[in-house]
Amino acid sequence: MTDRCRERPLACARVPIRVGQTRRSYSALFTHRVARRSDVGDRTTHWTQILLDLGRAIGCDVADATPTFAVSDAARVSVAQLLAACDVVEPYVVLHPTRGIAGARMRWPIAPFAALARELHATTGARVVVSGDATDTAIAAQIAAAGDALSLAGQTSIPQFGALAAGALAVVAMDSGPMHIAAAVGAPTVGIFALQSDEPDRWAPLGPTTAVVRATYPCPPEHRKETCPNYACIEALDRARVLAALDRLLPHSKV
Repeated sequence: MTDRCRERPLACARVPIRVGQTRRSYSALFTHRVARRSDVGDRTTHWTQILLDLGRAIGCDVADATPTFAVSDAARVSVAQLLAACDVVEPYVVLHPTRGIAGARMRWPIAPFAALARELHATTGARVVVSGDATDTAIAAQIAAAGDALSLAGQTSIPQFGALAAGALAVVAMDSGPMHIAAAVGAPTVGIFALQSDEPDRWAPLGPTTAVVRATYPCPPEHRKETCPNYACIEALDRARVLAALDRLLPHSKV
């Protein structure tokens, strides 16, 4: 391989059709250049449609862009064993109270999610299971202890979380990857977008039964999820709106 190819592998790949974004230093290397909608001020089109614009440039599209997440039999069995070991029987509700924000772990609010866990149990009659990854274990344990719930944070892989969500009465989640997985496996999913900068139109969960709780707290314009100093919007979470959104998804429940 020449030095030129090491530095610019796309130029030497001899791929006849190359699709990519405009407005990049390397855009001249593409045979089909696509203006990404978000680069020209679009803040409401869902990200799936923005990505599909790349496929549309060469005549590839789908009639339904709703993602799906296949749950394996192995994941179902392992989750069933985990729930049985914790004396959890259906129905249960999954509460995913965190999101991947660097530096937020030490100041992430606990009280509003503990209260929400208690209210979810009271209104649905279902056991509440708090989910999270290995870095969420301390937060999830505190929420579960104060909210009369069970924490499984750090005990499920991504495939296992998909199985956990698929078996749930519903999933209530912060804007996060698990929120999208829950929607994709078909679980009734309520996505919470607490910050004014969260852009729920772009990142809403897509699935057969979903709802979005939009931000109402007056966040200062400069606050972003990575840099928010106190997450006051979550401390002030309007839990009644979360429960109302769940009620719309589960019309026959006790909510």
